[in-house]
Amino acid sequence: RNNIRCNTITCNAAISACGSCSSWKMALHMFSIMAESEIESNTISCNAAISACEQVEEWKKALHLFGMMVHSEMKLDVITSSSVSSACAKSSEWEKALQIFNVTAKSRVESNTIVFSAAISACEKGGECGIALDIFTVMLGEHVELDATTFGAALSACEKGGQWEKASHVVRVMAQSKV
Repeated sequence: RNNIRCNTITCNAAISACGSCSSWKMALHMFSIMAESEIESNTISCNAAISACEQVEEWKKALHLFGMMVHSEMKLDVITSSSVSSACAKSSEWEKALQIFNVTAKSRVESNTIVFSAAISACEKGGECGIALDIFTVMLGEHVELDATTFGAALSACEKGGQWEKASHVVRVMAQSKV
């Protein structure tokens, strides 16, 4: 009989597996078992649980886990910020996505295309075209890679805000970047 010891690594793997199967409730249950069993959770544990929530648009749960990470001064990374931002964006919670964007920037977490695009998309869905385009401009200034999602969200924000001149600028940037 093999005795497999439950530790941070095995729990992280179980949480990730549950998330991959869209079993977010089981992923969160595994995460809570870690605390009950006094197994130390880490950034990977939290990211796996947040990602599981993000996949099924459980933005409140993802945000709660993010808050727990910030409160416990756990290291945030690009996976943390992109998963939470994406969960909020998918649920049209533009203000929350923007808060995550700002918290991660203050934490010196490197933002990637996903983080920026999620913030732009959330603002676009919330009818905040000015903020969406400001984020797009920051993205350009920081030389973050642009993709079709980024351009689509920026153009949609321009459309909703009636910003045709800015849409023209976005299209020029898109043509230059060959997306």
